[in-house]
Amino acid sequence: AVGIFYGNSFFLKGLNNFAFVGAFPIKKAGTLGVNVNYLGYNAYNDKKIGLSYSLKLIKELSIGLQLDYLNTKIGNNYGSKNYFTFEFGIFARPIKELSIGAHIYNPLSLTVDEATNEKVPTIFKLAATYNIKEMIYLTAETEKDIRDEFLFRFGLDYRPIEIISVRAGISTQPITGVFGVGFKVKGLNIDLNSSFHPNLGFSTQAGLSYAFGK
Repeated sequence: AVGIFYGNSFFLKGLNNFAFVGAFPIKKAGTLGVNVNYLGYNAYNDKKIGLSYSLKLIKELSIGLQLDYLNTKIGNNYGSKNYFTFEFGIFARPIKELSIGAHIYNPLSLTVDEATNEKVPTIFKLAATYNIKEMIYLTAETEKDIRDEFLFRFGLDYRPIEIISVRAGISTQPITGVFGVGFKVKGLNIDLNSSFHPNLGFSTQAGLSYAFGK
């Protein structure tokens, strides 16, 4: 499967986000993944390249590890900085209707600059999706940056017909609303959504992905 993504925060030219992702299964030996992300513009940007490997341990339990290369560049001859970190996740489906995932990013709390003690964020996430009815899914997630308060997200995914999803959600810190739609035709997925921040306004996102084979 491969996918591309574009997002813009608050209709600001300098807050464009581009991404490419790919997942490539290895027969009976797990799945390799790659993702490339670019955020910003010429005067300031963050880039990330991730290489991942995931493995199904048992029928309803999987783990994944990703190695990350990060680069921050500041224009006007300020230069750039390169560093590496990793992230780890686990996925389980204890019952048919319930899926649970946990994830940690940069567990070693990597320091970017010793002089300023600037660090790459260390972020923990725990999330669950529950299929309350054949075409209705509820989601909940909590996120904790070790430097900040807990953040909570809640969402609803309703599929009136098999190929269309209508989604709505809300998150805290601050209260932000999200609305989106998705279209799925065989292996092709198209996702569109918008969010509203009470102080900064609207952000938009769009994604396109395709899964080959069954």
